[in-house]
Amino acid sequence: MCITAHWIDKNWTLHKRVINFCPISSHRGEDLAKGIVKCLHEWGLHRIFTVTVDNASSNSVCVAELSKQLTKWGTNLLDGKHLHVRCMAHIINLVVQDGIKEANISIERIRQAVRYIRQSPARWKNFQECCVDENLAKKSLCLDVPTRWNSTYLMLNRVIKYEGAILTYADRDIGLAHHLEGHICVCDGDSDIVDEEQPVGSLLCSDWDSIKRIAKFLELFFKLTLKVSGSLYITSNIHFLEICQVGFCLSKLISSDDIVLA
Repeated sequence: MCITAHWIDKNWTLHKRVINFCPISSHRGEDLAKGIVKCLHEWGLHRIFTVTVDNASSNSVCVAELSKQLTKWGTNLLDGKHLHVRCMAHIINLVVQDGIKEANISIERIRQAVRYIRQSPARWKNFQECCVDENLAKKSLCLDVPTRWNSTYLMLNRVIKYEGAILTYADRDIGLAHHLEGHICVCDGDSDIVDEEQPVGSLLCSDWDSIKRIAKFLELFFKLTLKVSGSLYITSNIHFLEICQVGFCLSKLISSDDIVLA
């Protein structure tokens, strides 16, 4: 568990310090609260304005327990009404991950292609040779992880830059096509795979068009996440316009005929 303290000094300078980084044996909210209270007590920190955590249910319990302790200390501002602040970057990631579940099968094909190339040192060496042939820098392909913010965008963005090398690799290694044909996926979609198990299938020209459009759309969330994740400046008052922009784009897509993004 990592605990980071943010405060403003008498000169109105914003500070940030990691005050605890320790292993935990339980993710129960009550146990998390005990660990935080112990840390605060050791540092002599008894006046807390807000606590920012992600949206795990145990964190709601944790903050409720912290609120009780602050009340005992006589420092619970407004009876803890504004103590619990949910991490906006985490909420954005949940929105993106939920949307990706409904997205085109092209993302899954790209994901499996990247996974296949990364699984073997020999395959990775062959891919680097393809990069050289395509006059591209030898950089690693990113594989997305649901819990890592923006990882799907970063994966697609890197793959788009290395489209030529991936196509060259696919021509040289028939194993990639076999891997994609043999991988079973269950996802929702209007025209590709609908609530049933089917092979992912080979990469198509249309897949590259789809992921380029998806990556461009995810760039909105990428930039917003970076902005609200800043730690050296106040973030609570600067993201409103970006949120409105995302909301406007989503509303526009809902009423559009775009079969990839709508």
